[in-house]
Amino acid sequence: MKPVDLAGQTLLLTEAGYGYRAKLDRILTLQNIRPGNITEFSSVEAMKPCIAAAMGLGLLPRMIVTRELRQRQFKILRWAGPPLDMRTHIIWHKDKWVSPAMDAFSKLVQSKLGDASRESSAARA
Repeated sequence: MKPVDLAGQTLLLTEAGYGYRAKLDRILTLQNIRPGNITEFSSVEAMKPCIAAAMGLGLLPRMIVTRELRQRQFKILRWAGPPLDMRTHIIWHKDKWVSPAMDAFSKLVQSKLGDASRESSAARA
């Protein structure tokens, strides 16, 4: 799917403050592409049933929809436009104590992002 394919389409998107939404908005503006309608959601969980009901095309990170992809509720449309990828960083002061909760959170995020990276690589193969 190329950016031009979004012209006239109904898009189901997160509110404007999300990083990947800002990237998409920038791409559409630079290429002078106007969707037919944009419905904004404050929650990705509220957005998912609308995507499943074919109310429009949605843009969500792969790691947010892994369950729906496994259950074949959603289909990935391959993006052939400028990159929409996002980077995630967890940082803390090197001389500060890391609580067990922070350590567990860091390990959980790393394992989930690692899972998403492996799924993304497998999907490209």
